[in-house]
Amino acid sequence: MKNYYTCKQSKHGTEFCTGHRINGGAVETLVLETLQTVSRYAAANEADFTRQINEIFSNQQAENVKSQRRKLKSSHSRHAELDKLMQRIYEDNANEKISDKRFDVLSHQYESEQEELEQTIIQLEADLNSYDDSTDRAAKFLELTRRYREFSELTPAMLHEFVDRIEIHEREDKRAIVTTQRVDVYLNFIGTYSPPVEALEIAKPDPVAAAEHERCMAKLMYQREYKIRREANGGKPLGHFTGQRPDGRTPEEIAADEVAKTARLKEYHRQWYQDNKERMKAEKAARNEVKQPPQDLSAEEKKTA
Repeated sequence: MKNYYTCKQSKHGTEFCTGHRINGGAVETLVLETLQTVSRYAAANEADFTRQINEIFSNQQAENVKSQRRKLKSSHSRHAELDKLMQRIYEDNANEKISDKRFDVLSHQYESEQEELEQTIIQLEADLNSYDDSTDRAAKFLELTRRYREFSELTPAMLHEFVDRIEIHEREDKRAIVTTQRVDVYLNFIGTYSPPVEALEIAKPDPVAAAEHERCMAKLMYQREYKIRREANGGKPLGHFTGQRPDGRTPEEIAADEVAKTARLKEYHRQWYQDNKERMKAEKAARNEVKQPPQDLSAEEKKTA
């Protein structure tokens, strides 16, 4: 029995997200393969892995810190500006330049904005003080790889310790049975990380898997071509699926062939009925004659018959 994961944001409306889903087994397999690949590379190349994580997060943190500091400076400036505005409306109200009602509205508005700014300033300062060193991130992940050296299945404990979150994106072709779908696996401490391609072991191709992949891709290409041809045909079906790939006929030629096929079928039925009309009439009369008893029999014989 297959289980599926469906986006829960879609229940709030399509403006939040669509109701896309993915097979649960596919997600578990992808997460397991990701953990195995990253863990093996990190355990075998600790120095290179640490250097790469340092470079990634040092660049990210530099941009984040710069953005947070700009926002913090802007929040402090606005907070000071609101203090001056509050002082000004107090003076204007005392000099009767603005009414008490207007003063109450403005003072409430400025005080609410100042409270929001104070919360924002506290959060920004906490974020700036909580940035971890990139080396600590790599070291923490390496500690996990030492605890889980070799594994062939995904356990709830591993999922909790290794994975931060999983983001499932839209299917490329929503109506196709076989299509591609992007999945981002965010690991704890290091985020979305992929080892260098040259460091990955090139697995030997599996003939059975390659044949199955080729079959699925051929089916996918047929579905896409059929979709394009059907849209060109005004959304009308192009006839029954025969197991063959589409030929070079245009939608108009296909529609004309369908009309001719229907006409030939009707003509065949009409000719068959015409040819067998007399025979069918004779067979019907014979059946009726067998059912009726002879007229010259007595009443007792008719009853017995």
